[in-house]
Amino acid sequence: MEALFIGHAYIDVTFLTDTLPTGDDKTIADDYAVSFGGNAVTAAFAAAKMGVRPDLLCTLADDWLSLMFREMARSARVRLHDRKVSEASLSFIMPKDGKRAIVRCRDDNYLHPFPTRPPSDLAQQRFAQAACVSFTQGTRITLATGAQKPVQDLVVGDRILTRDAGAQPLRWIGHSTQRAIGDFAPVLIRAGALNNAEDLRVSPDHRLFVYQRTDRIGAGRAELRVRARHLINNDSVVQDVGGFVDYFQLLFDTHQIVYAEGIAAETLRLDRRTQPAVPVETQESVTAALPQAANTPTREFDMPEHLARPELAALLKGASTL
Repeated sequence: MEALFIGHAYIDVTFLTDTLPTGDDKTIADDYAVSFGGNAVTAAFAAAKMGVRPDLLCTLADDWLSLMFREMARSARVRLHDRKVSEASLSFIMPKDGKRAIVRCRDDNYLHPFPTRPPSDLAQQRFAQAACVSFTQGTRITLATGAQKPVQDLVVGDRILTRDAGAQPLRWIGHSTQRAIGDFAPVLIRAGALNNAEDLRVSPDHRLFVYQRTDRIGAGRAELRVRARHLINNDSVVQDVGGFVDYFQLLFDTHQIVYAEGIAAETLRLDRRTQPAVPVETQESVTAALPQAANTPTREFDMPEHLARPELAALLKGASTL
């Protein structure tokens, strides 16, 4: 990391006019401009223009204004690290006679705790992010109440329905935006492929839990964890390549199976590969809550790779159907 900037991000709307209307009056501005502001934002983009590769920790939401900001940051080669809020902040600026009046609409109701360490080295971060099992934006997760909630709307403390431990509180939510290529291109499991009512998009190595009523694939057991990439058949299950993807990671006190679009799917396991993607204070609190050896991976449920074949999704769908 060459330079780190921390602050609040704004979308600035600057307009030129001689008068501000009141009541039901209207006026037409002589000119206007839309830009992005905030002292840290300005400094980070200035550093990038001078050839420095900056990291910018700032407020970002999941709305179209923040999406514009993300696109601009990618173009300028500014690495973004979210301080999550519900809505992008706006500034309305009216310059006149060498002065400027400003009205700010600021959202500082932060949804996530403030990180206590600077972002890790980019390469280390990317390895960690690739190792994290992730749900894509829009994926509906089943709560303890039975209701479904989009993954991007979950907050720490939400009680989530798990397969093996009932209702469990969510300890941490990770978020990253990646170019959807290679190991970061999500796997799309179309509605109906595994008896799911809606499409499900997950990271390629995300393991889904399948219960076979009859062992149609020769696994030798009824309960299986199957990596999403092993289901690809270029029909009902495909790799969705191109553009950008917003990934979300869910961490509990222990590794869990939750329900995403009705499909049983694993959550993030905290280990050496994934630790750089998780804040230190979260690692410490989760590790403290773990029983001894609870983070040791168990492989007995994992489907062997040699059983992967194009008809796997269809076989598993049939095997899990009454």
